[in-house]
Amino acid sequence: MPNTPNNTVEWGFFQVNLGRSKVATKELPNLISNFTPDIYLIQEPYVGKNKVIGLPLSWKILAKEDGRALVAVRNKDINVMARHVSRDIVVVDLLSGANQTTVVSIYIPPSRNKSNAIMELEEVLANLDVKNFILGGDINMRNVLWGPDIPDHRASEDGGAFVDFVLKHNLRIINNPNSLSTFETKNGKSWIDITISSRDLFSKISDWTVTKCVFSDHSYLSFKFAVVSGAPIGLGLRISKRKIYRLGNLVAEKFRHAEEELNQIKTKRDLETWVQRLTEFIQSVCKRTAPAKAAHLRVPWWDHELEIQRKKTRALRFRYQRCKNDQERLLRRSIFKREEAKYKWLIKTKSRKSFEKLCVLLTSTNPFDLPYRLATGKTKKQMIFNTVRDERGLKTKSIDETISAIS
Repeated sequence: MPNTPNNTVEWGFFQVNLGRSKVATKELPNLISNFTPDIYLIQEPYVGKNKVIGLPLSWKILAKEDGRALVAVRNKDINVMARHVSRDIVVVDLLSGANQTTVVSIYIPPSRNKSNAIMELEEVLANLDVKNFILGGDINMRNVLWGPDIPDHRASEDGGAFVDFVLKHNLRIINNPNSLSTFETKNGKSWIDITISSRDLFSKISDWTVTKCVFSDHSYLSFKFAVVSGAPIGLGLRISKRKIYRLGNLVAEKFRHAEEELNQIKTKRDLETWVQRLTEFIQSVCKRTAPAKAAHLRVPWWDHELEIQRKKTRALRFRYQRCKNDQERLLRRSIFKREEAKYKWLIKTKSRKSFEKLCVLLTSTNPFDLPYRLATGKTKKQMIFNTVRDERGLKTKSIDETISAIS
């Protein structure tokens, strides 16, 4: 989350259809281009035993069991309030300081009636009384507003229903119609992944880009969203009782003789010196007692060999997809598939070996540590706020309204 001028910060968004791929899910935390993503809008995540698996435990994840749409928040300074969670539509509020931004992740299957899907989306947004939002998803619809004209596409892929939705609610399309395709297979390519926003949020979105993926037929979409900086709300800062006790002792010791020191001040220079010493004391106390802020770290098994193989595989896929000669295209595809298989094998073996090593290390001292809690489903989950119904039977729209409703 880089800082920008005028007292604002930028949230990095990452949008992708993972195609239910286990390997693509494992690769996701390491996909960092020019910024580390803070928020992920995901469609068709990897699912096992009717639940989404494979994403880091430290992320705040909102998805229904066997869901096909998901919102994940990587940045620990961003709190999350769940507004609506269904199989194909997830609506959440992102909270940080005074900022409250609504984001929507949506998936519309190719076989579903598109008008019915848009009607469901409109109903969800109307029930939540959402006016300003960012929406990203795989809608399986085409239109010249977000991609080039493809005259031979099927009638079920026509984007008319979605265009009517955009016009009706005065929304803005973020996609660049001249961008790389957002979906590509050996049979062809299309532009079916889309990012839109309400008019008031449109000017805050920048750097929308398309990046080709290795393990999914869909490309990665990324963009930045500017928000006013401020202290995160909720329980972001946690200080143990021991540190609070030590902080109290340091402050008490410092101010025990403060009155005597102030009485000895005779000149402006003496006062400035005393203020300088007090400032240095406050800064040193803050550094010694505040918890260290964790950086965005890659998974421990990701190494230089994987990074090189990922770049090589992506380059080979790009060359194969751009080839026009049929015979040469088949040759390049076979080379790409060979290197892709090697990349998948490296990810699986390295992640498995790292996990086995971690299990042995943890269970050697305590057999009921993390591996046991993972197996029994007793791991600590990230805090996610939820809405409740007030006395009128309406769902709350903010944390303050929720607190008022339950108090």
